[in-house]
Amino acid sequence: MPQLMLPGGPVTGQALIFDKDGVLVDFHAFWGEVSRLRVSEVCARAELGDEDAHALIRELGIVDGKVDPTGPLAVGTRREEEAIASAFLYRRGMSWIDARPLVEEAFDAAEGALDWTQAVKGLGEVRETLRALAEQGWKLAIATSDLTRYAERHAEMLGIAEFMGAIAGSDAVARSKPHADLVLACCETLGVAPSESIVIGDTLADLLMARAAGCAAAVGVRSGVSLDDGLTEHADIVLDGTWELPALSRPSPAAPAAPHVAAEQRYVLHTDGASKGNPGPAGLGAVLSTEDGTVIREIAEPLGNTTNNVAEYRAVIRGLQEAQHLGIRRLILRSDSQLVIRQLQGSYAVRHAMLLPLYHQVRDLLGNFKEVRLEHVERAQNARADALANEGVLSNQEAAPQGG
Repeated sequence: MPQLMLPGGPVTGQALIFDKDGVLVDFHAFWGEVSRLRVSEVCARAELGDEDAHALIRELGIVDGKVDPTGPLAVGTRREEEAIASAFLYRRGMSWIDARPLVEEAFDAAEGALDWTQAVKGLGEVRETLRALAEQGWKLAIATSDLTRYAERHAEMLGIAEFMGAIAGSDAVARSKPHADLVLACCETLGVAPSESIVIGDTLADLLMARAAGCAAAVGVRSGVSLDDGLTEHADIVLDGTWELPALSRPSPAAPAAPHVAAEQRYVLHTDGASKGNPGPAGLGAVLSTEDGTVIREIAEPLGNTTNNVAEYRAVIRGLQEAQHLGIRRLILRSDSQLVIRQLQGSYAVRHAMLLPLYHQVRDLLGNFKEVRLEHVERAQNARADALANEGVLSNQEAAPQGG
């Protein structure tokens, strides 16, 4: 897995999850014009003058021409901004029944009148930045308070959609920032754990979202609406912009040469997961070998902070993925986790919500093999996988950021 070199030490992960506005897209060029058009449309329909227009702009979070980094424009959703504008009209004598649809229609009209080609501008060489990060082995995603369809449109306009494995807007989740929902939605689509992801944002809400989701790190950028002082306390590092990330990133190490695999031969996969603290720093271990014990691949990887059972499942997933990558078709899967083996055999129910998506991922992977046998073994028969899992724990602890 690739790493990001941060002041507290290297952080190993799989995914970089970006806020959109102020991080990838010029916040002021886009939202400054959107806000101007929205307020103009609302005031025209409600027959309000310039003084009211200035007052509404302030309520939406632009004070003396500056965006409040903790205000609704910076971190709120469209629905929240509609509610603010509707309440503004209500206080000026309009019924809520009339104010709400008026505002919705005004916002739609404003966005229809927007010259997207002029308003949507990338920050730095955003396409080349994301290309470099993708080539280094990172999975990329966007988590934004904007609507999903607008985020997708922006990504297409900037030529970065091809690099995005997931795009989630506020309309795709129950709760927007600073709650964890957007990160969790992106991680689910990417197939990674939140502890294997790093959030990059320009507001306090982005950084708090990263912490709420249990991400490996949170990176602040000054290219949006927040001053450095508003980010430093909660970020593992603060950068001028995303364009600095490739220099801090280290690519995934080159995979060892693939061994020769015979299509009809049966192979053995030993897996183990470990967590020091349960939950706590965790790691996985996996060993692929021939039936006579000749080892063809060993894997030890960190998993961030999680539980023993999650680590056990992720070890199975990682081992099955590697076996599939090598072209193995017949497999004996051995684990000293009775819970995992019995659940996969169907004799134990999967009751924990955290394990259910991992269980289904394993079942899907098992379907890619011609033959699989599941075996529970004692810890002594799984010693090498156990040692590798503990190596993963140690690697995770060494990579964990200090502070922030």
